Amino acid sequence: MRHFLVFLIALSSSLSVFSQAETIKRVEFETENRIRGYIPMGTNGILQDVVDEAKNKADKKNRIITCTLYSTNLVKLGDVDVITPNGYRTEFTASTYRTYYNMGVSGNTQFMLHCVDIPSLKVTTLQGKMPRGTFIRSMSALDDYVIVKGDVRGNHLFFFKNVKTGEESISNLKIVSSRDFKILGYQADTVSNEFYVLYRDKVNNEIITVFQVYAKGSKTQEVIIKNDEGNYMQLASVSKTKDGSYIICGTVGNFIVKTFTTGIFICKIQQQKKVFIKYINYLDITNFTSYLSENKQERIEKKKDRYEQKGKELEINYLMAPHRIIESNNQYVLVGEAYYPTYRQVCHPVPNAFGGATIQCENVFDGYQYTHYFLCNFDQQGNLLWSNSKEMHIDYKPHDVRIFLDVKFTNGTLSTLHGSGFDFHYTVFDSKGNVTKTATNNMIETQNEADNITRSSMNTNYWYNNYFIAFGIQKIKNTDEKDKRKVNYLNKIQVVQ
Repeated sequence: MRHFLVFLIALSSSLSVFSQAETIKRVEFETENRIRGYIPMGTNGILQDVVDEAKNKADKKNRIITCTLYSTNLVKLGDVDVITPNGYRTEFTASTYRTYYNMGVSGNTQFMLHCVDIPSLKVTTLQGKMPRGTFIRSMSALDDYVIVKGDVRGNHLFFFKNVKTGEESISNLKIVSSRDFKILGYQADTVSNEFYVLYRDKVNNEIITVFQVYAKGSKTQEVIIKNDEGNYMQLASVSKTKDGSYIICGTVGNFIVKTFTTGIFICKIQQQKKVFIKYINYLDITNFTSYLSENKQERIEKKKDRYEQKGKELEINYLMAPHRIIESNNQYVLVGEAYYPTYRQVCHPVPNAFGGATIQCENVFDGYQYTHYFLCNFDQQGNLLWSNSKEMHIDYKPHDVRIFLDVKFTNGTLSTLHGSGFDFHYTVFDSKGNVTKTATNNMIETQNEADNITRSSMNTNYWYNNYFIAFGIQKIKNTDEKDKRKVNYLNKIQVVQ
């Protein structure tokens, strides 16, 4: 039985058609220090985030994080310590290809922000305060700005700080109906250097979606989108197109307060006006239920036919993680990953009034199980040209919603890639959405034929061009030297045509 969880990180860049994955460089590290992760810096290299146990044991007053920069050939270029007093207990991180940000928070409002320049590894430290009563939720990075999402007594704010000039600004979201309010999404777009916020509210007894655009810490646009009854937006992401328009895509549901969704939407905003909004039922997406057994698929199809005979539309509930829109050849591709929450039963004794104990059991959240993904190809008017779905091979259940799939759309051909266990899985779709190729490659070999990997954990992440990284912990037995070793490994993976 495997005793190591397999972790996967979102693959988030463009690749050409995939056909083979190969390890071209490998580095091994001792396991006495805790490697917290790797931050891809594009062609500037890759940054290793490490907790040096010896340094932290010797210094009782500070938390020390060692940042080590490696070249694209996995050669060490240098390292630097990021030192934060222990009073700053909560930690947030973010990065661009030029800077790694590490922020410690004390008492929810005071912060210490370390800015590590890449590739010089020079550290600039800034200190400041958030508004009183702020509870910090997350941090993003965009160019020379860090953007902090916070809550203040039931209200929501975004705090913008320019790390070069020190300039600060705050945007408070105006909530009309706390019962109906929901943040649908917020994201930093490194291509347009804009920050997007989407939230839903109820104004004058009407459900609306507010779309905001920020640039250099200031709000530049705000668009009100009216929700059609029965199609309430639940999650959304934004992409800016080549003509300066915005494409918003995501999931919709029948009810305001429920999180399960019944379909997807695509909306175009141009010159601060809605051009179109289109909705698609999940069951209208080709092969959407193909990951299920044949019996379950047949039951759904029969139920769908009965509804159609009555002039109704069958709807099924899913949770879906939407990708940003892909724009290519005057068309849009929407990608979504389906998942559902899982629970495990935990039982424990509870003392009773008679000196004994009774057993009480409760269901505890056990992570999200990802099942499959879908692809929808639209024209510039939002009309669906084709769609398809395919099973995902994800054997790790994250406790937060994330993106596992990487997608590339080139000359009418669409390619998908995701990692799972020891393998890369990739699929190629033609201009009509038909699968033309599917394959799997093993990718965490040690480059030593005498090595036998007995146990392994794996993370994957996109790096630059056609290169990925795979990293984790392995137990290895070498048959030539008759020895065993436990190592932290880092593999550079090339995906070639």
